[in-house]
Amino acid sequence: MRATQVIMHSMASPGTTPQDLIRYWSQPGTPLESHFIVGRDGRAWQLVDTGRSADANYRANRRPDGTGAISIETEDNIGSPDSLPWTSAQIDTLVRLALWAARVHGIPRRRCRTPSDPGQGYHTMFGAPSAWTPVSKTCPGTIRIRQFNQTVLPAIVAGSAGGGLSVADANSLERHLDVIQGKIERTFNQVNAKTGALENHIEKVEGKVEKTFNQLNAKTDAISAQLDDLAAQVAQLQADMNLVKAALGIP
Repeated sequence: MRATQVIMHSMASPGTTPQDLIRYWSQPGTPLESHFIVGRDGRAWQLVDTGRSADANYRANRRPDGTGAISIETEDNIGSPDSLPWTSAQIDTLVRLALWAARVHGIPRRRCRTPSDPGQGYHTMFGAPSAWTPVSKTCPGTIRIRQFNQTVLPAIVAGSAGGGLSVADANSLERHLDVIQGKIERTFNQVNAKTGALENHIEKVEGKVEKTFNQLNAKTDAISAQLDDLAAQVAQLQADMNLVKAALGIP
């Protein structure tokens, strides 16, 4: 599939979490309905590569010309998206995903003008039934459609996500920082251990050097004493020779 559209949905499944839906869709023979799921905390899961079609958009899944829509499910958790709005974290992630799709796939940052027109939309934008859904529904829900028109789409058109980090980004960053801190602590402990071992090795080497130095000093002192003794003996022999010469009258 060549992605030309982004279509936003709601799960509309009471008590179902994104993880529950992922497990259901992961069963053999079950069609993968959407490319992404966005939880109420703003966390996003990707289930299908955006170069392949998913099964949530009816005729927009993949058209005869090879174009199709990236589908984004959003958690509502009570099965009533008509009355439960997207959280600020969900809105932030939806905008970020749409901007990502614009950068990676060149999908325009505008409302789709027709069911096949490149751009951004929600599931029932062209009615229900329509080219995007074969059944009657309100997906992503009355209140969420209002949020799409008033908040999500304007932010996509402006090319900017919400201010600061989303809850999901902050949680992810905190987890990464914990991992990095753990690695730093392990490295520090390893360095300390190696430093301690090196210090012990240096102490042993210093001890051996000092012992060798003392041994050399002792040997040097002994040799010096022997040389002094030899010098004294040579001097005594010289004196004895002088006495012998004197007795013999040898000049």
